[in-house]
Amino acid sequence: MMTCKDVERFLDDYLDGSLPFATRIRFEIHVRMCAECRPYIARYRRAIELGHKLLAEPPEGPASEAVPQELIDVILKSIDES
Repeated sequence: MMTCKDVERFLDDYLDGSLPFATRIRFEIHVRMCAECRPYIARYRRAIELGHKLLAEPPEGPASEAVPQELIDVILKSIDES
C-alpha cells in the first residue's frame, strides 16, 4: 500500500515517466483514492508549468515583478500543507 509520503517521494519520477511499472500502478491507485493527493499533485504540476513559463519568458524588470503571484500562491500553499 502506498502512502501520501510515498507519493511525495515518487512524484518527480512519476511526472517524468521514470517510475517503474509496478510502482506507477500503486502510485496511480493511491492518487485515485486519496482526496488529499489529487489537489497536491495538481498544484505541483501547475507550479512546474508556471516555472517553465517564467523561464521561457525572461523578465524585463526586477525579479519580484517577474514572478507571477499564482506561482507564489501555489508554492506557499504547498509549504503550508507539508
